[in-house]
Amino acid sequence: MPDRCRRCGRAFGAGDTSYEIKVVMKSGFDGYLKDDMEQDSAGEFKRLASEIERAVERAERDVYYEFETVLCYRCRRELEDLLEAYRRFDEPEGTVH
Repeated sequence: MPDRCRRCGRAFGAGDTSYEIKVVMKSGFDGYLKDDMEQDSAGEFKRLASEIERAVERAERDVYYEFETVLCYRCRRELEDLLEAYRRFDEPEGTVH
């Protein structure tokens, strides 16, 4: 177990609870390209290829990003509150937790 929270730096003592957090973000693709891209796909693909060559790491992160860390209880709750805001945004009206 790590000895401190990776966000706030709080030291973990014997018996303290820590939380292993794993975040995975994956690009969603519906199988369709934008209309403007279809009209000039050769030029757009050349531009994208050049962009990817200059920033391979960033391009990979745009498709798939994974991150793991360890948080204390307080930082975990703050992260959970932030994520709950996104979940509430996606739920239909009238949803009760």
